[in-house]
Amino acid sequence: MTTLSSAPLAGEVRFAVVTLDGRLILHSAPGRASDTRWGPYQEQLWAAVRADYWLLVAD
Repeated sequence: MTTLSSAPLAGEVRFAVVTLDGRLILHSAPGRASDTRWGPYQEQLWAAVRADYWLLVAD
């Protein structure tokens, strides 16, 4: 199952991929190259989505 959310995440994280058991496996923090685009993480993000991870997206 994949869930998209516009609610802010904890701290300054802009987006995160979290496993169904709650483990954070990928995130983008402000100031990094991936801050405003999927960039090099796009392949990892879609692999996670295909594997039924939760994808959380914050504004």
